[in-house]
Amino acid sequence: ADDFITPHKENPLKNPVPLKFLKVAPGVTFRFNFDLHDGILPKEEKLKLFLNILLDMGVGAKTNVGYGKLISKDSSGNSRTSHVSSVSESAPKPVENDSNIQSKLQGIKKQYNQSMWKRIAQSGYIKKVIGEEFSGKKPDRDLPSMEFSGNGNDLKITYKWNEFLCTVKVQLQKINNSTEALYVWNYIIKPEMLSQ
Repeated sequence: ADDFITPHKENPLKNPVPLKFLKVAPGVTFRFNFDLHDGILPKEEKLKLFLNILLDMGVGAKTNVGYGKLISKDSSGNSRTSHVSSVSESAPKPVENDSNIQSKLQGIKKQYNQSMWKRIAQSGYIKKVIGEEFSGKKPDRDLPSMEFSGNGNDLKITYKWNEFLCTVKVQLQKINNSTEALYVWNYIIKPEMLSQ
């Protein structure tokens, strides 16, 4: 399947050029075959180790934003997922939007794009948005970017707003695991940020 990334130079509104790249579409089945032999570890332990590595680490680039995450099916068809898996199958239970927005925003001022965070905080999945730092430094990676922190239900988000490089911590609620947290990032937070 095709996907796109749009890197922005110093002025995000001036001539952004989307770059097309290939991705493996959700639902594609892979079969991994290993020729394992007993050694320091028995081959059964090695197989478990490889399976855990593939499920927990994923395959390829951009696994921290949902690409390359795998789901394993055993011989009876039961699924086993890593702590982060396919975004398409990880939607949390729907929740009501929240009208108590201002109490969710801590240290989010104009320099963080306060109006954007007010819209994001309307989601019932957002417990708090905490401004951590901002600076005039140039980003060293594609933005916005997200990392899991804490127990996997907290997100550390870095993005550029005007001339500032901003970092916020987003505490989630009504989320059971980091798979559901990834869904909130990909379908609630990130689209709002990219629409700016």
